[in-house]
Amino acid sequence: MMNTTMDTLIVTPTMDPHGTPPAVVVWCVLLVILAVISVIGNVLVLGTLWHAWTNVGTKPGNFLAFMLAVADLLNTLINLPLVIVGVINSQWALHDNTPLRMAHFFFLILLSGTSNMMLCVISINRYAVVAKPNTSEKVGRTRARNLTLYAWCHALGTAVVSIAIWGVMDSTGVGSLHHYVPPFPSQVLSYALAVGAPMAVMTVTYVRLFKRVKMRLRAVGAKKCNVACTESHMASQSVVQDAPSVFGAVKAHNMILARPNKHPTRHADLRTAVTLLILLGIFVLCWTPIVVLSLLVTFQDVADAQNYLTAAAVIVFVIPACNPLVYSMRNAQFRAAAMDFLVTARERLPSQCCRRAKQGTSDTAQGEANQEAVG
Repeated sequence: MMNTTMDTLIVTPTMDPHGTPPAVVVWCVLLVILAVISVIGNVLVLGTLWHAWTNVGTKPGNFLAFMLAVADLLNTLINLPLVIVGVINSQWALHDNTPLRMAHFFFLILLSGTSNMMLCVISINRYAVVAKPNTSEKVGRTRARNLTLYAWCHALGTAVVSIAIWGVMDSTGVGSLHHYVPPFPSQVLSYALAVGAPMAVMTVTYVRLFKRVKMRLRAVGAKKCNVACTESHMASQSVVQDAPSVFGAVKAHNMILARPNKHPTRHADLRTAVTLLILLGIFVLCWTPIVVLSLLVTFQDVADAQNYLTAAAVIVFVIPACNPLVYSMRNAQFRAAAMDFLVTARERLPSQCCRRAKQGTSDTAQGEANQEAVG
């Protein structure tokens, strides 16, 4: 009798997982808004860089920004709809279907982990630029490609191993206390490698970057020197020029983003470091709730766990929506480049429509002429 009662408690949680219709509507609206912002922002970043790929797209910082936007866009398009479906069905992460749960968890680790690792490798690249500002662009491109490959391999390995552990535990009958969260070992491994490791590396590199830039600014301010040939100015210029969120002057309507030929302001490199620290703060604030809550729910019942997990998921998807706004749109040169890209795309769209309309008219006229000739 006691064993039956314990099994019932384990299989059927005490809280009601079904959300009220108003709550479902609110969560769905918030998720759709985040999806729209993320898609528009990341598509704009990708379009702006792709349109000028031959000029600046291969530069290390811009290449990493491009790959970050790719990871964020895929994360939004694949994972966020699954969360919306789960909210509509009042089933967190489709917990009644184990294969779907495992597939959702796999893509969540893969794409979210890739996005996190891209932020991590961007921080490493920024620190490398500050530490060795005179490194050749060829070396920088190789470093950026290797870091990008490592980010994807790291996230893929984490996802595969986490799902393998989950499958072994599920086959042996050792599952989680609640069906709507993965087993504890899978959570620990995925959070440690896909969230904890990038967070630790970003914290160390961003803090060291901030200290280096601050010391450099003090040295430049003490010397009161703006000569472009000094080592401090060259290092500061390298931080600004090579940063993914900082682009050079924009030639109107041809999307050529060149390196700036004017002396950067004293606080330009400090602004870059502050931007990176803002990203780190967003990362920590958005991932902490779901990590703590999912681990807590693994061991004990939590009242209204469904709503809390949904809110935590909404917070996580704030990251891909904020990355384009903070990392690219915050820069005036990139905003100008994005506006130029939009103007160019707007000018091309009517011309293509006109060509298609003319082609359709000519095809119709040709068809009528052929019919008359046959008649």
